[in-house]
Amino acid sequence: MLHLSCTKNTQQRIAVIHHPAARPDVPNILFCGGFNSNMLGNKALFLEQMCLTRGWGYTRFDYRAHGQSDGEQGEHDLNDWLDDTLQIIDWLATPQLIVGSSMGGWLGALAHIERPTAVIGLITIAAAPDFPTDLIWPSLSELEQNQLNTGQAIRVGNNYDNKKWVFRKNLFDSANNLSMFSTNRCKLICCPTHFLHGTNDTDIPFEYSEKMFSSIGSQQAMLTLVKGTDHRFSGPLELNIVANAIDAMVMTLSES
Repeated sequence: MLHLSCTKNTQQRIAVIHHPAARPDVPNILFCGGFNSNMLGNKALFLEQMCLTRGWGYTRFDYRAHGQSDGEQGEHDLNDWLDDTLQIIDWLATPQLIVGSSMGGWLGALAHIERPTAVIGLITIAAAPDFPTDLIWPSLSELEQNQLNTGQAIRVGNNYDNKKWVFRKNLFDSANNLSMFSTNRCKLICCPTHFLHGTNDTDIPFEYSEKMFSSIGSQQAMLTLVKGTDHRFSGPLELNIVANAIDAMVMTLSES
């Protein structure tokens, strides 16, 4: 494991695991995880084994305030996590196929917009664009919203662990600043793209992927909805679908 000093705050480090490709003519897959997830999850490890088997390059990392990277929950926001993603891309210095899960799908799309020649393909799994402003903020009580607006932190329960998540207003401000839907950002996605989403996703409704699919500028775009699958998208069926999508995308990229 490597720890890269963050370019925006050299006192903080980003944890990275990178496996170089066996040959220069094969792709590098960059996995971008979800909000409050880490690079030790099922999808991240499944993709690592898949890439190693094929001789592809593979990179997984933790955003600041996630997993083994520096930073405390509530300190950082989407601007920071996009900076982390871009720093990894610049450090790798080779074309990347990004596989982004949940928030990672949003950050992967933003990374392609910022680095269109470096991010040459995008696969999203239950993409979660604009989720803080669209889904979390409306679910908060008036008291909680007032606390955030006056600079206080709040703690909110979740469906994934017993810990309460820490929110500050900067998360919502950064989400608004990087919105996909209140701007024309979707039209700037011009690389081959494949959206994967489960119809039983109660955290991020599949309509979010449908909306991105119908709005992006790329003419090489696919949308796959998996009936009955939830937000985790990490069972054997779902992981096989992810693997097939990556194989197909690699073939598409090799032909272009």
